[in-house]
Amino acid sequence: SNDSGVRIGNALFKKYQSQYQGWWGNGIKAANQYLKNNEDVTIINFDIRSCYHSIDFNFDDFFAYYDKNWSEDNLREDALTQTVVKIYQRYWEITQNTDIDVFKGNNDGKHPLPLTLMSAHVLANWYLSPLDSFILEQYKPYYYGRYVDDCMVVLKANSTNGSLEESIQKELPGF
Repeated sequence: SNDSGVRIGNALFKKYQSQYQGWWGNGIKAANQYLKNNEDVTIINFDIRSCYHSIDFNFDDFFAYYDKNWSEDNLREDALTQTVVKIYQRYWEITQNTDIDVFKGNNDGKHPLPLTLMSAHVLANWYLSPLDSFILEQYKPYYYGRYVDDCMVVLKANSTNGSLEESIQKELPGF
């Protein structure tokens, strides 16, 4: 890599382990900092179950968002983009007509993302970005980190108000 942060070589993304360790470590550091200041914290770590297979992706929504922010790009009209969309459309046809357990009965009419395509990671991050906004705005955590479908939230906790589970339910009802 060079000073710009762009990786040199054939790797498109940074390795998962280093990204995961980075945000995880930052969450633990944040929690430790608040603990050193004698504040009680709750650390919530969760994984969105079958994330890629349960997403109902809509390219029209994605393009509307993209066009709103970068209208001059005409991303929808790009030949490579059209090819990628056709790959996803074919994938959706296959998932609608398969007996594989992860799809069977779970994806009627849905448009899941294929875990094995690099573009799916970018699209999943975009798709889940409202979750980031919701948690940050609603709960104002000390720390929030997400690596696609793995999440960590560090919140102020009051240890005198009962168990950890009760504290989590109070801070994040419904989780």
